[in-house]
Amino acid sequence: MGAIDFALIKKQAMLFLVIFGLGIVLVGGSYLFQQSQFDDKRGLEKRMNSTRAENSRILQDIELLNTYRADYAALVKRGFFNAEHRLTWIEQLEVTSSALEISDLHYKISAQQAVGEERFATPYGISLQQSLFTFQSSLLHEGDLLDLVAGLKSLNSGLFVLEHCQLARINDVAEKSSRNNFKASCDVSWYTSGSVAAPALPQRDKI
Repeated sequence: MGAIDFALIKKQAMLFLVIFGLGIVLVGGSYLFQQSQFDDKRGLEKRMNSTRAENSRILQDIELLNTYRADYAALVKRGFFNAEHRLTWIEQLEVTSSALEISDLHYKISAQQAVGEERFATPYGISLQQSLFTFQSSLLHEGDLLDLVAGLKSLNSGLFVLEHCQLARINDVAEKSSRNNFKASCDVSWYTSGSVAAPALPQRDKI
């Protein structure tokens, strides 16, 4: 029976340990590399999601900007940010009543007043002003009232709001084509922003 070569066994054991150690290092390095790749992928996906959300927010902001820009342009066109043109209201009402051959038109305009936040919530920096324009008139038929209101509404002198209208028949025999078949009374509000309060105009009657 031959002698055991311990030196060879020791050499082979050392070689095995070196190879085993290298295997552990390679496996550990591979795991760390995969983990690093996974972390990088997860970070990239997170950045991509954040970019998508930011792009979506930007698109929404652009859409809102376009919407509000169109609304702002419409308000500018309507004269909302300008001073009132009270004489234009009166002139328009008289032009329409003259075309309709109305002979007993009466009107008055109240002093312009600030509208409080308890009535309408307005954006920061916007002050809302209101003037009440009241008119009464006799009419041939109901359509005359629509013409009077439409004439005022066509003016670019602020935001036009028909607050109240009352129409009553005062002549039961409509076939006579009397100019006093109906009696109308209306309250119209004009809303503007930031203009200086105008004094009240005295009541005027057109006979």
